[in-house]
Amino acid sequence: MADRNRIIELRQQGKTLQEIGDEVGISRQRVHQLITGYKSSCKRKGQKEYQREYVKRPYQIIKRYNTRKERKSKVLTHYGNGKLACVKCGFNDIRALSIDHINSDGYKHRLTRIHGGMYNWLIKNNYPTGFQTLCMNCQWVKRFEKGEHRK
Repeated sequence: MADRNRIIELRQQGKTLQEIGDEVGISRQRVHQLITGYKSSCKRKGQKEYQREYVKRPYQIIKRYNTRKERKSKVLTHYGNGKLACVKCGFNDIRALSIDHINSDGYKHRLTRIHGGMYNWLIKNNYPTGFQTLCMNCQWVKRFEKGEHRK
Protein backbone atom coordinates (compact mmCIF):
# COMPACT_ATOMS: atom_id res chain seq x y z
CA MET A 1 0.00 0.00 0.00
CA ALA A 2 1.19 3.46 -0.80
CA ASP A 3 2.49 5.73 1.94
CA ARG A 4 0.07 8.64 2.47
CA ASN A 5 2.87 11.05 3.48
CA ARG A 6 4.80 10.35 0.26
CA ILE A 7 1.64 10.94 -1.81
CA ILE A 8 0.98 14.26 -0.07
CA GLU A 9 4.63 15.27 -0.63
CA LEU A 10 4.37 14.48 -4.35
CA ARG A 11 1.13 16.49 -4.54
CA GLN A 12 2.83 19.49 -2.90
CA GLN A 13 5.52 19.27 -5.57
CA GLY A 14 2.77 20.01 -8.09
CA LYS A 15 2.26 16.57 -9.61
CA THR A 16 -1.22 15.60 -10.80
CA LEU A 17 -3.20 12.79 -9.24
CA GLN A 18 -2.65 10.67 -12.35
CA GLU A 19 1.12 11.21 -12.24
CA ILE A 20 1.24 10.30 -8.54
CA GLY A 21 -0.87 7.20 -9.19
CA ASP A 22 1.41 6.07 -12.00
CA GLU A 23 4.50 6.62 -9.85
CA VAL A 24 3.15 4.88 -6.75
CA GLY A 25 1.23 2.17 -8.61
CA ILE A 26 -2.37 2.97 -7.61
CA SER A 27 -5.32 4.55 -9.35
CA ARG A 28 -5.93 8.29 -9.55
CA GLN A 29 -9.15 7.86 -7.53
CA ARG A 30 -7.29 6.03 -4.77
CA VAL A 31 -4.69 8.82 -4.65
CA HIS A 32 -7.50 11.32 -4.16
CA GLN A 33 -9.02 9.15 -1.40
CA LEU A 34 -5.71 8.92 0.43
CA ILE A 35 -5.13 12.68 0.22
CA THR A 36 -8.61 13.63 1.42
CA GLY A 37 -8.96 10.82 3.95
CA TYR A 38 -12.17 9.60 2.29
CA LYS A 39 -13.31 6.06 3.07
CA SER A 40 -16.25 4.48 1.29
CA SER A 41 -18.91 2.66 3.28
CA CYS A 42 -17.82 -0.59 1.66
CA LYS A 43 -14.29 -0.28 2.95
CA ARG A 44 -15.39 0.83 6.42
CA LYS A 45 -17.77 -2.07 6.91
CA GLY A 46 -15.77 -4.50 4.87
CA GLN A 47 -16.77 -5.63 1.40
CA LYS A 48 -18.24 -8.98 2.49
CA GLU A 49 -20.53 -7.46 5.13
CA TYR A 50 -21.67 -4.80 2.67
CA GLN A 51 -22.53 -7.38 0.05
CA ARG A 52 -24.31 -9.64 2.53
CA GLU A 53 -26.43 -6.75 3.78
CA TYR A 54 -27.56 -5.50 0.37
CA VAL A 55 -27.82 -8.80 -1.49
CA LYS A 56 -30.41 -10.21 0.95
CA ARG A 57 -32.67 -7.11 0.91
CA PRO A 58 -34.92 -8.27 -1.98
CA TYR A 59 -35.51 -11.56 -0.16
CA GLN A 60 -36.53 -9.68 3.00
CA ILE A 61 -39.01 -7.63 0.98
CA ILE A 62 -40.53 -10.79 -0.53
CA LYS A 63 -40.71 -12.41 2.90
CA ARG A 64 -42.40 -9.33 4.38
CA TYR A 65 -44.89 -9.34 1.48
CA ASN A 66 -45.69 -13.00 2.05
CA THR A 67 -46.35 -12.50 5.75
CA ARG A 68 -48.61 -9.52 4.97
CA LYS A 69 -50.53 -11.65 2.48
CA GLU A 70 -50.82 -14.47 5.01
CA ARG A 71 -52.03 -12.03 7.67
CA LYS A 72 -54.69 -10.66 5.33
CA SER A 73 -55.81 -14.15 4.40
CA LYS A 74 -56.08 -15.16 8.06
CA VAL A 75 -58.19 -12.12 9.02
CA LEU A 76 -60.46 -12.32 5.99
CA THR A 77 -61.06 -16.03 6.62
CA HIS A 78 -61.98 -15.32 10.26
CA TYR A 79 -64.49 -12.60 9.34
CA GLY A 80 -65.75 -14.59 6.33
CA ASN A 81 -67.22 -17.25 8.65
CA GLY A 82 -64.37 -19.67 8.10
CA LYS A 83 -64.11 -19.11 4.32
CA LEU A 84 -61.93 -16.76 2.35
CA ALA A 85 -64.92 -15.29 0.55
CA CYS A 86 -67.41 -12.42 0.61
CA VAL A 87 -70.19 -13.10 3.12
CA LYS A 88 -72.86 -11.66 0.78
CA CYS A 89 -72.05 -12.96 -2.70
CA GLY A 90 -69.37 -15.61 -2.10
CA PHE A 91 -66.72 -13.99 -4.32
CA ASN A 92 -63.35 -15.50 -3.34
CA ASP A 93 -60.56 -13.58 -5.11
CA ILE A 94 -58.40 -12.20 -2.27
CA ARG A 95 -57.38 -9.20 -4.39
CA ALA A 96 -60.93 -7.80 -4.20
CA LEU A 97 -61.76 -8.80 -0.62
CA SER A 98 -61.53 -6.43 2.32
CA ILE A 99 -62.78 -5.83 5.84
CA ASP A 100 -66.07 -3.98 6.23
CA HIS A 101 -67.46 -2.30 9.33
CA ILE A 102 -70.91 -3.80 9.80
CA ASN A 103 -72.36 -0.68 11.44
CA SER A 104 -70.79 1.64 8.83
CA ASP A 105 -68.65 3.33 11.48
CA GLY A 106 -65.34 2.89 9.66
CA TYR A 107 -64.69 6.62 9.54
CA LYS A 108 -64.92 6.94 13.33
CA HIS A 109 -62.78 3.85 13.78
CA ARG A 110 -60.03 5.21 11.50
CA LEU A 111 -59.90 8.40 13.59
CA THR A 112 -59.20 6.43 16.79
CA ARG A 113 -56.42 4.26 15.37
CA ILE A 114 -52.97 5.83 15.53
CA HIS A 115 -50.82 3.83 13.08
CA GLY A 116 -50.50 0.40 11.61
CA GLY A 117 -52.66 -1.61 9.29
CA MET A 118 -56.20 -2.75 9.85
CA TYR A 119 -55.27 -6.42 9.74
CA ASN A 120 -52.59 -5.94 12.41
CA TRP A 121 -55.07 -4.06 14.61
CA LEU A 122 -57.69 -6.80 14.30
CA ILE A 123 -55.19 -9.53 15.21
CA LYS A 124 -53.76 -7.58 18.18
CA ASN A 125 -57.28 -6.95 19.53
CA ASN A 126 -58.28 -10.63 19.27
CA TYR A 127 -60.70 -10.25 16.36
CA PRO A 128 -63.33 -7.89 17.82
CA THR A 129 -66.93 -8.08 16.63
CA GLY A 130 -68.50 -5.61 14.23
CA PHE A 131 -66.55 -6.57 11.10
CA GLN A 132 -67.19 -8.76 8.08
CA THR A 133 -65.47 -9.81 4.88
CA LEU A 134 -66.94 -8.20 1.77
CA CYS A 135 -65.81 -7.89 -1.81
CA MET A 136 -65.35 -4.36 -3.07
CA ASN A 137 -68.49 -4.57 -5.21
CA CYS A 138 -70.66 -5.48 -2.21
CA GLN A 139 -69.03 -2.73 -0.17
CA TRP A 140 -69.93 -0.13 -2.80
CA VAL A 141 -73.49 -1.45 -3.04
CA LYS A 142 -73.79 -1.23 0.76
CA ARG A 143 -72.43 2.33 0.77
CA PHE A 144 -74.94 3.36 -1.88
CA GLU A 145 -77.89 1.68 -0.16
CA LYS A 146 -77.10 3.34 3.18
CA GLY A 147 -76.45 6.72 1.58
CA GLU A 148 -72.80 6.82 2.70
CA HIS A 149 -71.59 7.90 -0.72
CA ARG A 150 -72.95 11.41 -0.10
CA LYS A 151 -70.77 12.06 2.97
